[in-house]
Amino acid sequence: MRRRSLLHLACVAFCTLPSQLAAQQLGPNQGGPVLNGQGQAPVIQVPAGQPQVGQPQIGQPQVGPLAPETPQPQILPCPFEPIDAEHEAYLRQLLEYWESSTDQIQRFHCSFTQWEFTVFGPAPDPTTGEHKATTMARGEIKYELPDKGYVDFSAKWNFVAATAEEPDHYVVAPDVELNRFITDGTHTYEFNFAEQIVNKVELPPEMRGRTIADGPIPFIFGAEADKMQARYWIRVVTPPEAATAGEYWLEAFPKFLGDRAEFHHVRVILDGEEFLPIALEVYDADHTDQAPHFSTYKFEDRRKNPNNSLFIIQRRPFYEPSIPSGWQMVERPLISPELPQGQPRVGEGLGPVER
Repeated sequence: MRRRSLLHLACVAFCTLPSQLAAQQLGPNQGGPVLNGQGQAPVIQVPAGQPQVGQPQIGQPQVGPLAPETPQPQILPCPFEPIDAEHEAYLRQLLEYWESSTDQIQRFHCSFTQWEFTVFGPAPDPTTGEHKATTMARGEIKYELPDKGYVDFSAKWNFVAATAEEPDHYVVAPDVELNRFITDGTHTYEFNFAEQIVNKVELPPEMRGRTIADGPIPFIFGAEADKMQARYWIRVVTPPEAATAGEYWLEAFPKFLGDRAEFHHVRVILDGEEFLPIALEVYDADHTDQAPHFSTYKFEDRRKNPNNSLFIIQRRPFYEPSIPSGWQMVERPLISPELPQGQPRVGEGLGPVER
């Protein structure tokens, strides 16, 4: 399977393209969120003093029957013990409040740092169990409602193991390892730094517009409580110290084979003020405790609905790609909106969720 980063998938989610797609503790020198143990986060009860965020609707929505000619997708078993009624009500509160916060977004900018951990990277510290990332990257995300997005990996570093002459360290990766993805709502643009070409792909009409929130992973934008609970097994896993800091941690496992082929599970960390993601941990489909493969993303300098003057002073909108000198634009055929096998199409069997 071709390795693609989550933020590539975020841009793919802008376009609703089907694509192939950390509970290990990060070292303090990594700068990322610290998680617990060997990938098993504790499920806790609602912490005392947690603010209430609305009237809960107890009970997850059930996937309804599909059209007679469409086979019912297989629902994967829940990978954790059933949550009790109090936990389920609290989870519903958080998801509805997250959806309400997402609905307020017209424009969004942020920078991000990514740490990727693989079995081919440095071994964990034998004393502390802490991992060092195989690669680190930094970049920027831009989004404008309803269907314009930009994800740019502008810098990357690769881990180099220690030798007799020098300790382990990171080196700047060559430009050919960088990535950039743009969508203007009607086309997607993938920048291939190795070949110095920009692949331009037209989107069919049914894959444009508001359906961007229904892409492969709706954990950055487009969180809708009903759709998320119909699509994922979700639980609250906020550690006590994170709850004290005003954070909310959610863990989600795919219910359908199509999503399970993309990733094993994710963990999203929401801040208590804007109720938007400040960090995301994504465990790849091939991740195991014995052969870890996961990435952590930290979102910084987050600007929700920045002033329009920021767009006026730009020479061109971020979703109009600037082709680097010496590069070529290559137009690709129209994309067929096929979904991975075993995953329902957007809206199928999910009940009325239009607003």
